[in-house]
Amino acid sequence: MTRVVNQIADLERVAEIPRLLRLLAARSAEELNVAKLASEFGWSARTIDAYLAQLSSAFVLQLLPAWSVNLSSKVVHRPKIHLLDTGLAAALCGLTAERLLDTPERFGALLETFVAMELRKQLSWSETQPSLWHFRDRGGAEVNVVIEYPDGRVVAVEVKSGATPSHADARGLRLLRDRLGTRFHHGYLATTAPEAHPLEDRLSAIPVTALWNPGL
Repeated sequence: MTRVVNQIADLERVAEIPRLLRLLAARSAEELNVAKLASEFGWSARTIDAYLAQLSSAFVLQLLPAWSVNLSSKVVHRPKIHLLDTGLAAALCGLTAERLLDTPERFGALLETFVAMELRKQLSWSETQPSLWHFRDRGGAEVNVVIEYPDGRVVAVEVKSGATPSHADARGLRLLRDRLGTRFHHGYLATTAPEAHPLEDRLSAIPVTALWNPGL
C-alpha cells in the first residue's frame, strides 16, 4: 500500500486528484468513457488511464469489466466505475441523507455501487473464487452484477432502489436466464423492500439487507 501511495504522490498532477475523484464519484455505477472523461477534465486519455490504474491499485476505485460469452453482437464492452467507499462517493458529491431522498437517481447509483462492492468484498474470501462483471446490451437490457464461477455457473444481481419491484425491473435477469439456459443458476433483484419473495423460474426479489443477513 505504501508503494502505491508513493506512486500516486509521484504523479505529475497529484494535486488534481481530488477534482478527478469528484468527477468519478459523480459517475459511480456508470460505464467508463475515458475519452469523454479526459475531454471534460482537460487531460489526455492516456493520462486519465494512468491515474485510474493507480487509484484502482490503491483500492479507491474499482472498474467492473463488461461480461459476455457471445450473448449478442450488440453487447457493450465498457467497464463500470465504482468507488469502493460509497460514503466517500456521497461526500465527494455533497450528498447528505436528505439530499439523497431528493435525488432518487443518485441514490440508485450509490445503492448499486454499495451492493457491487459488498459482493466484491464477500467473494474475496470465497473458496470457489468467482469473478465479478456487469452486463448490458445496446438494446438497454442490463444486469448490474454478473457473478461467474469457475465451473461456468452464473448468478446475476440487479439493484433497484424502489421497494416495489416491477416485471420490467427483471428484464436483464430474464434475458440472461433465457440465453444461458442451465448455466444460469439464479437471478436476484435486490431492492429496499423488507422481505424476499420469488418472482418466477430462478428469479427472486430480495432485500439489500440479505447481503449481510442471508437468513432473511
